[in-house]
Amino acid sequence: MALLKGNWKVRLSLFFGLGFFLFFFFLISQFGSPIFSFLQRPFAAVGLWTGTQWQFLFGEARHPKAYAILQERISFLARDAVSYEQLRTENKNLKEQLAFVERSSFGHVTARIVMWSVNPIHHRFIIDRGTKDGVVVGASAIIGDGIFVGKILEVHTHTSLVQTSLDPDSKIAVSLLNTSRTIGLAQGTGGALLSFEFIPQDEDVQINQLLVTSGLEEGIPPNLLVGVVNRVTKDPTAPFQQATVEPLVDIRRYGIISILIPSVAL
Repeated sequence: MALLKGNWKVRLSLFFGLGFFLFFFFLISQFGSPIFSFLQRPFAAVGLWTGTQWQFLFGEARHPKAYAILQERISFLARDAVSYEQLRTENKNLKEQLAFVERSSFGHVTARIVMWSVNPIHHRFIIDRGTKDGVVVGASAIIGDGIFVGKILEVHTHTSLVQTSLDPDSKIAVSLLNTSRTIGLAQGTGGALLSFEFIPQDEDVQINQLLVTSGLEEGIPPNLLVGVVNRVTKDPTAPFQQATVEPLVDIRRYGIISILIPSVAL
């Protein structure tokens, strides 16, 4: 008899438990979002209170010296990461420059850019090499694997002024890497692009063709990379066609260049 009474109590408990579960499931299906929001409020309040107490116990107001040291450490690590990235880029650039001059017969000196022109139109910069290092007016300035970025405009004993190919006063004798080696003149625009001028109308100029130095200009050897054609303008009534050229690199991202020294200056 006691066993039957115990089984009856178990069954009754199971019945009420199942009923409560079904009722709870019904509430969730009908009013789930409000119920969860109601249950979430006390937990959110506890989290907010905990964060506030943590800030009070361990934050800047409680331990200003420790906080200042931590901030200084973070700033130091950020500066260190930037310096590492700059060194990595310069190292890659120097390796490519060295490989290029070793394959060629050019004399060269490595130079560091020490100052950029404050004029927003004229793209010019000063390097820490001059006549004492064999630098002469008209010599080519390159980066990487023979990428032409400008030429020497002025030379002093210890420094020189470089005029980049983007300078509006810059004019470079160039040719296309096509079957006929189309020649012309690359002129700076003062912006981010070059203008390829004096292209004969019968020449086939295509987008994405590479532009290189032609070697027809004194002090600038042939086949230095200048840029890539990104637009061609052909007017049948004009004597020449014109193309827009995009430089291969942004020289402002570099700090070290190489100056190719003519053999007569060595």
